[in-house]
Amino acid sequence: MANPNSYRPNNIPTSPGVYRFFNDQNRVIYVGKAKNLRARLSTYFQSALDEKVRTMVWEATRVDWTIVGNEIESLQLEFNWIQQERPKYNVIFRDDKSFPYLAVTVKDSVPRIFVTRNIRKDGTKYFGPYPHAWALRELVDILQTIFPLRSCTSGVFARAERSNRACLLGYIGKCVAPCIKKDEISSSEYHQLVNSLISFMNSDPKKLIGDLREQMTAASESEDFESAAKLRDQIDALEKISTSNSVALPLDSNVDLFASIWEEMGGKGAITQFQVRNGRVTSAQSWIVESGVEVNRADHLEQLLATKYLAADGAEIPDEILVNVPLEDGGALADLISQRRNSKVEIRVPQRGEKRELLDSVQRNS
Repeated sequence: MANPNSYRPNNIPTSPGVYRFFNDQNRVIYVGKAKNLRARLSTYFQSALDEKVRTMVWEATRVDWTIVGNEIESLQLEFNWIQQERPKYNVIFRDDKSFPYLAVTVKDSVPRIFVTRNIRKDGTKYFGPYPHAWALRELVDILQTIFPLRSCTSGVFARAERSNRACLLGYIGKCVAPCIKKDEISSSEYHQLVNSLISFMNSDPKKLIGDLREQMTAASESEDFESAAKLRDQIDALEKISTSNSVALPLDSNVDLFASIWEEMGGKGAITQFQVRNGRVTSAQSWIVESGVEVNRADHLEQLLATKYLAADGAEIPDEILVNVPLEDGGALADLISQRRNSKVEIRVPQRGEKRELLDSVQRNS
């Protein structure tokens, strides 16, 4: 343990800086930063300490510090040391869950649609993310009523071709069964169906709904009531799912939203991120927070933002980062991230409006 009897507060500067605790093997076990080194380090030698802090202090045999010129230098040095040393008592972020997407294998000769949590750079088109897998599966079920594309794996498709027998979806009209009905639907017709689905997912559904209404009216006027009823059902389905693909923010919005939660009793936390590009939620990610010494969700969030952005490609950084709790060094962190992006980045807590509503949705999914 770092000997409290040898602790001399007056020897510690009151300047901003970064400090490191070492164990008896001279390994760094914790890195922290402070606006006032003397005030911050004094807290580690108080009698009433959190259990994790007390454990860390008992393991430590010495502490050193480096004075910096300002908070920006402090954040950068802390980030560098944490990345280099991986101290055991600093917060750890573990990937929790990836959110599901709707995938369309447009590069396949007979494209399929399916639900996945894994995004691959193989030409497949992805739509989402969706917070709940059950909601996405319901969406796919409705989509296949309107766009009856195959959802089977390559193995199932090949077996159907060999046996000349379609699966259940083919018999109930939720797949055009390209495996056995090559004479009834050509490759170009099938790909047109694929393109219609992609167009629907990429655009405002009102145009497609309007076109279907015109077709339904024409079918009714020609007394083709069976076709009119089918078109009516498709319109109802489209109206039901149109909100699932709605624009989250104005089309010029490029924003990352982060929500941090922390359960004091359980000592557990989580952070969820939604990425918005051109107004749409394009990806989502969640982390489990395994807290070391820090038990403050703002500290957790600040550490994650530093980890995520200070080593990122500047082109991937948005001009606005929204968080659900104010960060103590948010301004300095924004300046550092701005340097990485080569243009201004703002970190703030939205108080009202559509961005606040979307951030609340992110928090509900944490």
